[in-house]
Amino acid sequence: MKIKLVTILIFLLCTSYSFAEIVKKIEIEGNERVNTETIKIFGGVSINEDLNTDDLEIYIKCDIEGSEFKVLPCLLKSEYIKFVKEIYIEWHERFFLKSDNYNEILDKKNEIINNLDKNEIKYFNHH
Repeated sequence: MKIKLVTILIFLLCTSYSFAEIVKKIEIEGNERVNTETIKIFGGVSINEDLNTDDLEIYIKCDIEGSEFKVLPCLLKSEYIKFVKEIYIEWHERFFLKSDNYNEILDKKNEIINNLDKNEIKYFNHH
């Protein structure tokens, strides 16, 4: 759950400033492990920096214990998908192996991969 929250917070933080001209403040809520220095270092963001959408490149590590089948379709429908350059995904379809919807999960995985290809996003299997 914490990994999911961190991934979503970093994604939202990086994209919420995408249309701002000047970064005035970096705020992180709901996660004590991620601080503003982390965003400055790994996000390449500085206070008072003039950013525009051409400066944005988002790289995602997605290891969210089965929630990738819900989160990634939402991301792919979002207006921010155009900023995602690469995504590293740890697939957890094995969590659904004994469930009635296992085949649906496999179809969802293929649909996600097809949409990543369609959006020209490099993706890698992360283990």
